[in-house]
Amino acid sequence: MKKVNSPGVYLRYKGKLCEITGYATDKVVFIREVNAQPCKCCGEIKEWAEVESSPNFQEAAEPIKTLEEV
Repeated sequence: MKKVNSPGVYLRYKGKLCEITGYATDKVVFIREVNAQPCKCCGEIKEWAEVESSPNFQEAAEPIKTLEEV
């Protein structure tokens, strides 16, 4: 299983370089694409959440040096 140890971890998620910006107590990780452009309408940078143990995260996350696979 792939495991995130702390915010600030970089990984490839769905083929894009992303950063974990935070996580909740139940290991919900918040992901933001590195160098993402802000939305032209609202000016916010898209960030999404995934449950770390979910098949979506486990299949889409590719380890980079900071991601530990156990």
